Amino acid sequence: MTRSQRWTLTAAVLATATVFLDSTVINVALPRIQSDLYVSVQGAQWVVNGYMLMLGALTLTGGASADRFGRRR
Repeated sequence: MTRSQRWTLTAAVLATATVFLDSTVINVALPRIQSDLYVSVQGAQWVVNGYMLMLGALTLTGGASADRFGRRR
């Protein structure tokens, strides 16, 4: 395995861990979000869905940008 392949693998693992940690944090914080915003379970579900939708959109945008403007050979 070359050095650049190791860095690529490391970046992919760290990105996956960050997404996993981020989704875990929002699920742990959900009761507090629900009480602070005075929403029902359905309202809290909308908050989580909106958050995950934005996270997914930014992930896709970042991936497309990396493909377009990424490392050149």
